[in-house]
Amino acid sequence: IVLQFESSNLYLEFFANDFLRTDKNTFEYFLEGFSKAWISLGNQNSLRFAAIPPGDYVLKIRSTNSRGTIIPQLIEIPLTVKQIFYKTWWFGLLIAVVVFGLVLFYLQLRQKRQRALAEMRMKIASNLHDDIGSVLTRIAMQAEILEEEAIPEQKTVLSSIVKSSRAAMSSMRDVVWSIDSRKSNIGSLFEK
Repeated sequence: IVLQFESSNLYLEFFANDFLRTDKNTFEYFLEGFSKAWISLGNQNSLRFAAIPPGDYVLKIRSTNSRGTIIPQLIEIPLTVKQIFYKTWWFGLLIAVVVFGLVLFYLQLRQKRQRALAEMRMKIASNLHDDIGSVLTRIAMQAEILEEEAIPEQKTVLSSIVKSSRAAMSSMRDVVWSIDSRKSNIGSLFEK
């Protein structure tokens, strides 16, 4: 007999081969794998199990006739109660595989985002260096050229412009260095 977990109730009726005084026949059962000893039913010839736990069992039923002699024939019924699906090994394995897949997906997604962020940082650093760096260099060079031909009052102003643009270029290099993801290590910090 195979029972599903949801319907693990069982009702059986049986009888003994002694028909002289059937009211004196007695019965016992033993559910191998569940019971510890034989259980007497008296002269009741039916058996009801409710909510049998999942597993494999052998139901053994024996009887005693009206004279008190144990009848040697024994009824043995193999009985299996199936486990509910979410408590089976394959369901646990399926859950483990799904969790592992989700963790792997999350790690790949995170790594992809980190790569995209690093690429964006490199692009910003490159654009800052190329665009703003070239403008500041031009300002400094033009101010130096004008400074050579300028009158003394203008030389101090132009010299200040050259110093300011060189200082801005130095600050911009520091910003570009800090944004550039290729410089995100201890070696680059010591080199800086």
